[in-house]
Amino acid sequence: MTNFDASFVVRVLVFTLAYGLVGAVFPLQQGEPTITYVLGALVTGFLYALLLGSVLTQMSIGRKGRILSVWIAVYVIQFFNPLIEGYFFTDVFEDPTLFVGGALFGAILSFLYSLIAGVLFVPKSVTSSLGKKLGVYLGQRKASEWSWRIVLAALSWLLFYFIFGSIVAPVVLPYYTDPSSGYHLRLPSVEIVISIQALRGFIYVGALLPVIACLKVEMKRLLLFITGFLYIGGGLAIFVIVEAFPVILRTVHGLEIFADSLLFGIVITYLLGTFSIEGYKA
Repeated sequence: MTNFDASFVVRVLVFTLAYGLVGAVFPLQQGEPTITYVLGALVTGFLYALLLGSVLTQMSIGRKGRILSVWIAVYVIQFFNPLIEGYFFTDVFEDPTLFVGGALFGAILSFLYSLIAGVLFVPKSVTSSLGKKLGVYLGQRKASEWSWRIVLAALSWLLFYFIFGSIVAPVVLPYYTDPSSGYHLRLPSVEIVISIQALRGFIYVGALLPVIACLKVEMKRLLLFITGFLYIGGGLAIFVIVEAFPVILRTVHGLEIFADSLLFGIVITYLLGTFSIEGYKA
């Protein structure tokens, strides 16, 4: 368990302020950052600090491995995966250089976040390395068992995406199908949606595997961590606080993403969590 002592609280506040400052200097929306946007960034930074602080202090590996594993998760969930979806669901990336620029910008920003967190939050001891953890973790099951578990976990994202997407469709679809709305949104074909969301599921799982491999925690805590990565990065940080979209769209999509993240997190936790591996000792 993470000890929420005075030192940990101070580190959480330091990360929160750093995240809020970066969010104010490099807003994820056009124009000057508003007060509500900065407040949203601070709330997101605070939740990120609690998540990353709890995760990193549980990872008994070297600093480089901790930063790398968290960086992959943060970058993929908060920046790269949303870019993939944005490429097909908006018209803002018609110029490929904007997509590449966004990917590079996200890589730098997420590395900065991960570096700060890696310096602030450290485990009590270092007993292994990221490579060894991954090797032991993957070696506990046969390749065939890993294959069906990873495929099932990844494709469950597609299922949840369509279930909750159908529920919110009456509210959000007009913003995507009416060009006069002015939000640069569009709705691709069903075939493209299925392909993209299936791909995103595999990317999500791949990004979270290094973190899962390094965390030997009980099921409830692992579920909390995974859901936290998925929702804070994939919901709050990249969509809910961005004021380029109307409040109703951000609210409904925010609830949808939370439901997706929670159920997707449950599946990943049950199928890929280390607690389900008998004799796991990494």
